[in-house]
Amino acid sequence: MYRIALIISTLFIVFGLSIHTTATSLYDDIIITPITDREVNRQNIRAITQDTFGFIWIGTSNGLLRYDGSSFKIYRHEPRNPHSLPNSSIRALFLDDEGNLWITTQGGGLSLWNHSLHQFESYLPSDIPSEDAEVFDFWTIKPNNNGDLWLSCVGSNHVYLFKREIRSFQRLALSIEDRRNYNEVTVVLEDSKNRIWVGSNADGVGVFSLNGKKLISTIASNQAIPSDRVRSLIETKSGNVWVGTLQGGAAYFDEASERFIQPELLSNPEFDHVYLIKEDNFENLWIATDAGLLIYNPREHHIEKLFRHDSDDAETLLSNKVRALYNSIDGVIWLGTESGGLHRLTYRKGFNTIQFQPENTAGLTSNIVRTFLEIDENTLWIGTEGGGINVYDREKRRIIKVFERSHHETNTVSGNEITTFLKDSNDVVWIGTWGNGLDRYDLETGRFTNYRFGRNNPHSITDDRVQLLQIDSAGNFWVGTENGLHLFD
Repeated sequence: MYRIALIISTLFIVFGLSIHTTATSLYDDIIITPITDREVNRQNIRAITQDTFGFIWIGTSNGLLRYDGSSFKIYRHEPRNPHSLPNSSIRALFLDDEGNLWITTQGGGLSLWNHSLHQFESYLPSDIPSEDAEVFDFWTIKPNNNGDLWLSCVGSNHVYLFKREIRSFQRLALSIEDRRNYNEVTVVLEDSKNRIWVGSNADGVGVFSLNGKKLISTIASNQAIPSDRVRSLIETKSGNVWVGTLQGGAAYFDEASERFIQPELLSNPEFDHVYLIKEDNFENLWIATDAGLLIYNPREHHIEKLFRHDSDDAETLLSNKVRALYNSIDGVIWLGTESGGLHRLTYRKGFNTIQFQPENTAGLTSNIVRTFLEIDENTLWIGTEGGGINVYDREKRRIIKVFERSHHETNTVSGNEITTFLKDSNDVVWIGTWGNGLDRYDLETGRFTNYRFGRNNPHSITDDRVQLLQIDSAGNFWVGTENGLHLFD
């Protein structure tokens, strides 16, 4: 699993007005390969996921496709087969934490793929009043914090919670303090604070809390939303809720003012139709628009990359209307478009350079690298000449911390010329420096201790220029310096 995780993190080193991108984007080496098989060529693709057997599932407007890496199998509605899909027009796909594949179809409710029987089981709400002329057109599937499924229903001013364990729907009315109706619910999101965000096709966003069979309005978050036509809601790792809209682009919710704020770069009218927002391992946002795929860095407030159709480039999108994104377990990013079919996004194989750049806070503090130490599966310490210790996060693929000698801080590395590292069985890291002796760093307490040559101390090291550190099979700790070998007690 660690190797798989590393592959994924390696890939994601890679979810009018002028567009500013970084000079050397992390995403420059992504290769786009359109899939030209007739089953997906020029299709309208709405959803993509991968099951626990490795199959890629692709929801289109004309059937559900299963891809095994070389060929496609298509599933459509069969009028005389109750275990086929209720409708061939796929709305959403979702793989739950138990490995179950859930599908929604146009007007067909919710379906579950039974892998062992190779058939579908479909579910419709049963307790709907006869006067309610709802069509069960569930647009999105989102998990709640207990593992059940939130379903948005266009044509209704209700939302649905599907109880997986008992295979039953709970129909929830929206209790709204303002005058909005939310009669066309497009997406439902439950955030880490147990708030339920409801996006509408005509009434913006409402924030609710669950109370019995009602969702009670808690925040009048409609103010300052760029558009009332909501298509996507996502909570990022930092806890911000982002909304994607038609005719208004993307924005995030500011908790202090209880208003949506749109970064200036995302106010470009060219990108005002946003259908999907995803977050990658670097906390950058992949924004699916009608004008291509935009990768936005919300921390630095700049656009990392824009992928769009180029008639002179074979490795390009066949359509700018991006509708679906999924990162598979082998590190491939699958991208679906409207009328442009399916695309594979893969990382160009080769070396990736991490180096010092004056304006790059995520780069090295010195380009002269002397030593490495793997602290854990995700953290690498890099010892430099003149730049101290750089702590590298493999998942984020950036330097997240630097230990440098400082006149203002006492608890830090004793020198910036790092020569060697050693981690012992007690979660202590030993650091050899050139000219500042030996440092001991306790990973649990975060405290540094320094050992140096003492002219009047016969038990100190004889030279502050440490070259090598080694623990032998008997547990002895050896320190090699420019002026002799030492056994540390």
